[in-house]
Amino acid sequence: MKRTRAALGVGVAVLLAFLLTGIGAAAAHSERGVVEVVSSEPGVDGGVRYVVRLTYENDGDAVADATLTAVAVSPDGVEADPVVLSAGGGPGLYEGEVPLSDSGTWRVRFTSVTPAVTLEVTDEYSPSVAASTTTAPTTTDAPSTATDDEQDEITNDQVGNSVSSGGSGAGTLVFVGLLLALLVVGALAVRDMRRRRTADAPG
Repeated sequence: MKRTRAALGVGVAVLLAFLLTGIGAAAAHSERGVVEVVSSEPGVDGGVRYVVRLTYENDGDAVADATLTAVAVSPDGVEADPVVLSAGGGPGLYEGEVPLSDSGTWRVRFTSVTPAVTLEVTDEYSPSVAASTTTAPTTTDAPSTATDDEQDEITNDQVGNSVSSGGSGAGTLVFVGLLLALLVVGALAVRDMRRRRTADAPG
């Protein structure tokens, strides 16, 4: 009974130590963070789509469920409404489209409250040009520009070629037919000669 109680006490102590270690590790994250731009590309509705990574400053662990905003500042210094970035794409990754309008050097400020961090980047922005929406030329054949006389010559040449092809084909058939006829006649002649020799042979 004493051994059972001792073993139970040891198990409880180990469990408490494990829980305290986990709590200590969770509490080890600092209140400061680090945000970095992973990628930026043209947005669907204009502007720029950013993907940023948010981590804790002391251990580099990814931050989940943080509130991360982006504010665009125009070349004239006018601030746009904050854009809340959404989590997705991997641990600590947040993404969103920041609307930019006029051409020029824009400043984009990323801010997180918990952990606390602010990052400001510059972006040389140029709106999409109208040429990007032009329709590519079709690949259909161009219409013929030959004159009527040239068309007649082309047509006559095509007809002549067709007749020549047909004539050569017919000549080949006639030659084959004559050859078969000669073979048949020769076979019949040989058979008749054999019959005559058999009939003339002395009994």
